[in-house]
Amino acid sequence: RAREYDLVVDAQGLLKSRILARLAGGRWRIGYASKEPFGFLLHQLVTRDPEAHPRRRFIGDEHAPMLQALTSSREAVPALTPPPATVAGGNIVLAPFTTRPQKHWPEAHWRALITQLLADGHRLTVLGGPADQAAAARLLEGFEAAAIDNQVGRTRLPEALALIAAARLVIGVDTGLTHAGFALSRPTIALFGSTRPYAAARDPHSRVLFVDLPCAPCGRKPTCNGAFTCLRELTPATVLSAMASITERR
Repeated sequence: RAREYDLVVDAQGLLKSRILARLAGGRWRIGYASKEPFGFLLHQLVTRDPEAHPRRRFIGDEHAPMLQALTSSREAVPALTPPPATVAGGNIVLAPFTTRPQKHWPEAHWRALITQLLADGHRLTVLGGPADQAAAARLLEGFEAAAIDNQVGRTRLPEALALIAAARLVIGVDTGLTHAGFALSRPTIALFGSTRPYAAARDPHSRVLFVDLPCAPCGRKPTCNGAFTCLRELTPATVLSAMASITERR
C-alpha cells in the first residue's frame, strides 16, 4: 500500500486474493470473475476461458484474457529467466505431489516408473513441500538412496527452481513445479487427469499426457467415486514412451 500502485492484478480470482488486492490499495484493481465472493473489491473483472477450451492450448493461455484486458493483445509467450546455476545438472526431476487427490498419479505407477528409470541408469531428484514428506518416504521406500536425491520439504522455491533449471527432464503432475519446467524451457512431461490447464507444449522436447475420457477433465467434481480412471489409464509405459520420443528428437 505504501508504494501507491497504479495497477494491482489478482491473477487467482479467489476470496483471499481479492482481499489481498484490496489491502494493497492501487488506483485500479483488476482480477478474474469467479464463483468466489467479494468481486466488488476489484474495479474490473475479467472472464477467463474454461479448461479444455480450444484457446487454452499452451501454458500461459489461461491468462490470455487478462493479457488482452491489460495490453489489448492476447499474443505473448511466457518464459522465466533461469536462476544462476547453483546446483549440478543432469538429474531427472520428479514432481509427484499436489493439493487434490484427483490430480495425483497412482503411487504404484510412480514406483514402477522410478524402478525403470533407475534400471536405465538415471539419477533422480524428487521435489515437494513439507506436507509431502510422509508421502515421499512411502513412495521412495526400498529404493537405493544413493541414486535418488530426496529434496521433498527441504527446499525453498528459489532452490527448487534452480534444481528444475538444471534438470535434464522434469516429470510431474498438475502442480506449480511441473509448470515451472515448461516455463524454464526444460524438457517436461506433464501428467494431467481431472485437470488439464493446457493441452500441448510449445517446446518440441516436452509433452502433455492426458487420457481423453468423456468425464475428463472433471476439475473439483469427480464422478468416478475415487477410481480416478483418467490417471490410472495413464501408464508408466506411456510416460517412458514419451520420454523416448523426446530423446529421439534431441
